[in-house]
Amino acid sequence: MTEHVRQKILTALATRLTGLTTTGANVFRSRVYPLDTGQVPGLLIYAESETVEPGSGRKSERQLTIKIEGYAVGPAIDDILDQIALEVEIAIAAEPTLSGLCKDLLLLTTQIEKSGEPNQPMGLITLNFLAWYQAANGAPDQAL
Repeated sequence: MTEHVRQKILTALATRLTGLTTTGANVFRSRVYPLDTGQVPGLLIYAESETVEPGSGRKSERQLTIKIEGYAVGPAIDDILDQIALEVEIAIAAEPTLSGLCKDLLLLTTQIEKSGEPNQPMGLITLNFLAWYQAANGAPDQAL
């Protein structure tokens, strides 16, 4: 079964971010289910939107907005969230084309939220990235 280039980008990104020091193997390509206690600190990776513009020849220029959510719990929540962001940004900067699947992957914004009980604070850092890629018209499974 072939995959849309968008799916390939998300899969490659999840692979790239698996094994980071803080989040380890707690990397998931979904935002449907919340993370369990044993999965925090952890990352959720998903596409938010995509714009498509006709390109030259038989290709389209695409801009994919990707959300990477980092979750943490504990008393040093600010430090943990900042560490998650640091590790994610460095990992992506080391290979911003994801082995040629996209032309570039750029950080657009970062948002930080905190909530929870006083004895169990929870934090969320959302890193919004823009993946710029090209695909063949009529063959969105082929990155150009």
